[in-house]
Order: sequence, then structure tokens, then C-alpha cells
Amino acid sequence: MNLKKRLFLVNFATVALPLAITVLLAFAYLFFLGRHTAADLSLDRYRQLSAIKYEFFYNRHSLLQEQPEAIERESKQGELLERLDKINGELVILKNGQLLFSSREFSPIDLAKLLQNGRGLGNNEEILIDNVSFLVQAIELPYRDGSLAQVILLAPLQGSGADLGNFLWLLGITFLLSFLVVNFFTSQQLSKAILKPISNLQVAAGEISKGNLQYQIVEEGDREIQELCRDWEKMRIKLTELIHNQLKYEDNRKMLIGSISHDLKTPVTSIKGYVEGILDGVAGSPEKIEKYLKTISRKAEQVDRLIDDLVLFSKLDLKQIPFQMERTNIGAYLHRCLAENRPELARVKVLFRFTNELKQDRFVLLDREQMNRVIMNILDNSQKYLYQGQGEIHVLLRETKTSVIIEFRDNGCGIKEKDLPHVFERFYRADHARTGIKGSGLGLAISKQIVEGNNGRIWAVSPPAGGTAIMISLGKL
Repeated sequence: MNLKKRLFLVNFATVALPLAITVLLAFAYLFFLGRHTAADLSLDRYRQLSAIKYEFFYNRHSLLQEQPEAIERESKQGELLERLDKINGELVILKNGQLLFSSREFSPIDLAKLLQNGRGLGNNEEILIDNVSFLVQAIELPYRDGSLAQVILLAPLQGSGADLGNFLWLLGITFLLSFLVVNFFTSQQLSKAILKPISNLQVAAGEISKGNLQYQIVEEGDREIQELCRDWEKMRIKLTELIHNQLKYEDNRKMLIGSISHDLKTPVTSIKGYVEGILDGVAGSPEKIEKYLKTISRKAEQVDRLIDDLVLFSKLDLKQIPFQMERTNIGAYLHRCLAENRPELARVKVLFRFTNELKQDRFVLLDREQMNRVIMNILDNSQKYLYQGQGEIHVLLRETKTSVIIEFRDNGCGIKEKDLPHVFERFYRADHARTGIKGSGLGLAISKQIVEGNNGRIWAVSPPAGGTAIMISLGKL
């Protein structure tokens, strides 16, 4: 159930149920009186009672506004009788217990009844005179000299009737009590459906603010509350992931700083040593000085390449290098890129082959310049791990239903199975000693960033025949 519907039903029930209970009680009360008493419960009966009470109220108000002496005048008595005539009423005026005026003849016993009822001044009393039921109201008017006048208003009632005032009081009290009971139960239900889930959310917020991100939030309550709980749970999970990633990034940052320090320290130490050798006169001949200077130059170039790779990797990682995607014939493009690298591979005596297994021209979207860097990085990384004089690199181009696959396979020392998932991490080397292999350690990490930026995928495998194979998958157009 949604919250809007629940609130509507609660508000409706809070009013409708007490009203229904009151109406049922009214019918039950009237039914009981009708079956077990001679009371007249008709609508005309209550209209008559309403008219009598109105006239009694009007005449009482009129008398209290004037001086008590006014009731002794015939004009005032006639005015009262004229008003009472609307309800077939009678008028009796007493002064100090003596009869001053009576609109009809009453026996001494009847007057005693009227005087006795007159003691409850201000109340409507019902008495029986000559087998006729009268509704009576007595009004007390004190004179300035201490005398006391009593004006008694009478109105005949047709049959015996229930007291309308008591009946209305009964209905009012019934409605009030049923309203309180229904409101109590609906409040309990509303609290269970709304306030309890919100209270649980408040507890969860307190736990999360304390750093307890393992506190799970259960979906409960109405639909809107459940959606709120679901959003809070998603927020908790996302916050947990963000903190986990933050910790991971912090560990990577520490590792990056350590790796950079290591890779920079070696060439810088060499440069420092050769410079000190020149300054101390160790290089005593021009030939030796030239040798030292050439070594210093190579080490400086190594530092420069490392810095360039670091800058490029950082820009790729921060998505600061836009890719210029172009529709490219992958077979022709790959043949051209590999042709540019053949002389360098031949110089280091690496046997190089390229096999295009595509049946027809296939086109992909890629950034040609950046993808060329990927190819150079992979070839450079492969030839570093080849056996001297026996190195071989084989590049294959094939296709699947949705993509083209570029495979760079070498016959080098290979990569252990446990190291395969990590070869594209920055500064990662499977030999862990980090010695004997030149380079920044960022080549494959940069290649991964570029391939993924070209909507592709790159991974490494160890073929059964040995060596390593680097695979690149690009979507076909």
C-alpha cells in the first residue's frame, strides 16, 4: 500500500467509523424505546420539541431583559400568550407564591405541582396534568423590594416522548468515545507502518555516521518508505564502495610513489656516480670522459622517458586525453604500423611475422595515433623478454562475429599463470626483482588505458607452446 492511500484511509476511518457507530447506536436506542416504551420517536415529535424549546428560550430571554413589574401588565401577558399560542402553550404567573395570572384554570394540586417544578428554575420539566403531558419551564424574576415572581411556561406534548437533550448527549458522548478509540488504533497502525521504519532509518543513519557501513537497511513499511529504505541501502553500498576504492587508490598511490622512487633512483644514482667520477678525475683520458658522458646521456634519456610515460599515464587515467576516433580498415592499418617497426626488430635480430586471416576488409573505430603507441609498447615489451638470438614475434589478425582480434605472440620466457591478471598494472613486472629489464614499467598499463578508451579490450594469455600472447579485441562496424 502506498503512503497516500494509507493516509486517506486512516483519515476516512477516523471520522467514518465513529459516525457509523453513533448512527448504529442511535437506531438501536430508538428501536429499544419504540419496542419497550410508549415513547413517540417520530420526526414530528422532535420537531415539536424543538419548537417548544425555542419558544421557551425566546420568552425567557425577553422576560429577563425587562423589569419584573412588566409581567403584571396585561399587554405583556397578552404578548406572552400570543407567543405561546404557536405551541398551544399556557402561562401561569405567581408572586410570592400567590397566583397573579393563569391562562387556564388549574386545580390547587396542579398549582402545587407547578410550584414544586418551579424550584428547579431554568430547567425544562415534564409533568402530567389532567392526563396531558406538559413541558414546563419556570422563570424567576426578583423585584427590587425583595418580592419574587415566578413565570411558568407550559406546552402540551402529544403522547409520551424520550428526552431529546439526553438523546443528543448520548449520541455526542458515543461519537467522542468511539472517535478516541478509533483514533488510538489508527495511530497505532500508522506508527507501525510509518514511524517505526523512519525510526529504523534514523538508527541506520546514526550507525553510518559512526562509520559502521556494515549496518544493512531493511525495506519495510509502505511503498514510499520502502523506496526510501532502498535508496538509503543503495547509498550505503555506494559509500562502502567509494571508501573501498579510496583505500585502494591510497594503496596504489603509495605503491606508485615507491615504484617511481625506485625507477628514478637507479638512473639518478648512476648519473651522480659518473659525474662524481669525472669531477674526481677518475676519467683521466678524453675517451673515458666521453664514455662517462654518453652513459650519463642514456641515463638522462631513461629518466626523461619515465617522466613522459608518467605524464601520459596520468592524463589517460584522468580522461584528459581526447580520442580522435576514425573509421579504419584494420588490416591495412595494422600492416602499415608493423612495417614501421620491422627495421628496429631486425636490428635486435628478432624474427617477425604477420598473418592476416580476414577474408575481406573489416573496419573499426579507433584513434590511429594512440593505437600505434599501443602496438609499439607491446612489441617493445615482447622483445625485452625474448631469448637472445632466438626471438620470434608473430602477429595474427582474425575475427569473430562481433569483433576483430589482434594477437601478439612471442616465444619468450612467458608469464606465470598467477601473474597474468596483473601484467597491465603500472610498474608490475613478473620477475619482481625489477632488475635487468629496461623501461618505465608503464608500457602495458598505458596500452590498457588506450585500448579501453577505444572501446576495446586487452588481456594476456600463456599459450601451451610457451611464450606470451597479448590479445586486443575491437568491435567491428
